[in-house]
Amino acid sequence: MSKLRPQSIPENERGSAMLAALCLAMVFALCLSSYIALCYTSLKMSTRNLMGSHCIELAETGLEQALYSQNNWDWSAPWNVNAVSATATLPAFRFENGATGQVSVKVLENTPQSNWAQITSTGTVTLSDGTTVTRTLQCVCQPVSAFVNAAAATAGNISFTTGGNLDSYFSSHGAYFRDPINPNNPLNNYDYSAVVFSGYTPSPPPPYPSPSVLLNTAVVDGYAAGTFSNAVSFASGAQVVGPNTPIGISIDPNRLLISSQTFQPQFPESFPTSGASISSINLDSTMPSVPLGSSGATLPYVVYVSGDVNLSGSMLKIKGPVILEIANGSLNVSGTGQIVIVKGATPALSGSLEIHLEKGNMNLDGNGIDNQTDIPERLAIIGTQPPSSTTQMLEIGTSIPFYGVVYFPYAPLVVKNSPTIYGSLVASSITFNPSPYSGSPTIHYDMSLRSPDGLVGDTAFTSIETPQPTGAISPGPVVAPITVVPGTLVEVPAQ
Repeated sequence: MSKLRPQSIPENERGSAMLAALCLAMVFALCLSSYIALCYTSLKMSTRNLMGSHCIELAETGLEQALYSQNNWDWSAPWNVNAVSATATLPAFRFENGATGQVSVKVLENTPQSNWAQITSTGTVTLSDGTTVTRTLQCVCQPVSAFVNAAAATAGNISFTTGGNLDSYFSSHGAYFRDPINPNNPLNNYDYSAVVFSGYTPSPPPPYPSPSVLLNTAVVDGYAAGTFSNAVSFASGAQVVGPNTPIGISIDPNRLLISSQTFQPQFPESFPTSGASISSINLDSTMPSVPLGSSGATLPYVVYVSGDVNLSGSMLKIKGPVILEIANGSLNVSGTGQIVIVKGATPALSGSLEIHLEKGNMNLDGNGIDNQTDIPERLAIIGTQPPSSTTQMLEIGTSIPFYGVVYFPYAPLVVKNSPTIYGSLVASSITFNPSPYSGSPTIHYDMSLRSPDGLVGDTAFTSIETPQPTGAISPGPVVAPITVVPGTLVEVPAQ
């Protein structure tokens, strides 16, 4: 039996196995180092993303602080204020892994227009290695509107005796139009956002007294709201519906709202500081029309009337922005008497009327107020003095459509006959057609009343405000409270 002779490795192949092993080790080393580098890069990216999220949180904190300060007129430290702006740097924040955070915020008043504010808030996070991450948020704020309901009673009942139709539209989109046959008509300009609200809150515990919103047979394309259970009552034929209410359902339970918080803001008036003084205005059929105001004026023409304003047969023609303050007398329009708000080529060239009725009564009948601009923002009749020994009596029963807002949170309002109202009604209580009156009123709530546009003469927004308290340090004349304009909250790209 022969034995195999061992074979020797040729000299030119010696070390190849070692080389292969070394190459494989280098491959492993490269893979491992690449993986470590990838993990390190991922850690840095995730850390920066986390710190970026912290930056947004910090910037949001700055926005909240600015909104609080604006709405409470609290510009104490750390705020630094001047005539047009306020700036602040909030105390530092501490995060994990030795990171720190800082917030700087600026409030720029009257931007982009009068009585608006722009808030810019920057959040900066500094990592333990000195690296910084910064993100900035910016928003535009406008005064809160007092006209958020179609008809609102601040303290008492709101009741419809017979009939009533309420819906909503946008005057900024054009005239009200509703195709009764084709709901998909592109010309339709109506919606289901009319709110009928009573802020009456009973003091005794349940069971509660009678309802505070009495619809009877009224039809509401929108909502009916009260502050307690069963606050809304209705009779056969009444409707409270929305665009998604199932066919055959007259009272949509999703549109009967209950909240302990009232839905109707109550603000004091913004009084004019100076103007012409007269004892009274009395215009009958024997007198010519009286013009007031100038078209295109940038400041309203102010008239103080110590007595009554009576129009029974002539015309008070409003040609520009006008403020009429009736200090002690009443406002009476009847017969062929009329107040006319003249329409110009543009809203800025049109008339507007702001009536402050402090103590007297209002009887708005006959031809009433002809707001030819068809913009409810251009007419406001207001009075916010708390009740005294004599309660104001307010009544509307005009024969022509009323385009405007009425705001008397401490006085009752009666709406008689079948007027058509475009705008919003606010009073301590509202009664539609109490005996012996009859009719079916129509209210088209103007949703444009929710967002001020800053034009001169938009009296629905300029006539009511919350002034800064005495002694407060203010960076500017912006009214409060304010709210963020929808769609304006954005992140500002890094410069």
